[in-house]
Amino acid sequence: HKTDRLDARLIADFCQKEQPRTWQPLAPQERTLQALVRHLDSLVETRQQQLNRLESSRDPLVTTSLERVIAQLTLEIEQIQSQIQDHIDHHADLKRKQELLDTIPGIGLHTATSLLAEMPDLADYPSAKHAAADAGLTPAERSSGSSVRGQPRLSKIGNPRVRKLLYFPALAAIRYNPIIKAHRDRLLAQGKPKMVAVGAAMRKL
Repeated sequence: HKTDRLDARLIADFCQKEQPRTWQPLAPQERTLQALVRHLDSLVETRQQQLNRLESSRDPLVTTSLERVIAQLTLEIEQIQSQIQDHIDHHADLKRKQELLDTIPGIGLHTATSLLAEMPDLADYPSAKHAAADAGLTPAERSSGSSVRGQPRLSKIGNPRVRKLLYFPALAAIRYNPIIKAHRDRLLAQGKPKMVAVGAAMRKL
C-alpha cells in the first residue's frame, strides 16, 4: 500500500533481512468473540450516554422515551453477555484461556473475556515484552540530541482497547496482587511518579 518508492524499498529490504513472522488472521471462533465483545462495549457506551441524558432531562415525554431506550439497551446487553459466555463455553481452547486469565489477581471475568477477544494469540508472542509492545505499554523515551530529555511515557503505539482494559485491573492488582504491589513499591521508592508506577503495573499484568 506504500506509494513512495523509497519507503517501499525500505520495507522490502527489512522483510528480506529480518524475515518477520507471517501475519495470521484470527480463527473463526476468535473473530466471532472479538466482534461480540466489541459490540457489547459499544452497547454499554451507548447506554451510559442515554443515562447521562436521562439525568439532565426535564421533559416528561423525553424522560419516558429515554427510559424505554435504556431498558431495551439493558436487555440487549444482557443477551449479548450471555451469547459471549455461551460462545466461549462451546470452544474448549477459549474456555481454558479465559479460566487461566481469571486466576490472575486483579483480572476479573469481564477483563479476562475482553483480553481474550483483543489478544487471543497471547501465548504465541516470543516474550511478555513483545506482547506489552503490541499493546503500547512499553516506555517511550522523549529525547532530541543532548538538550531535550523528557520524562519517559507509555508509547501508546498499539491496541488502545487493551490499555483501556488494563487500567482499573492494574489499580486493583496494586492492592491485591503481591507481585505487582511489590513492583509498584520498588518504583515509588526509586522516585518514579505514581502514574508511571500504574503504567508499569499494567505492563506487568
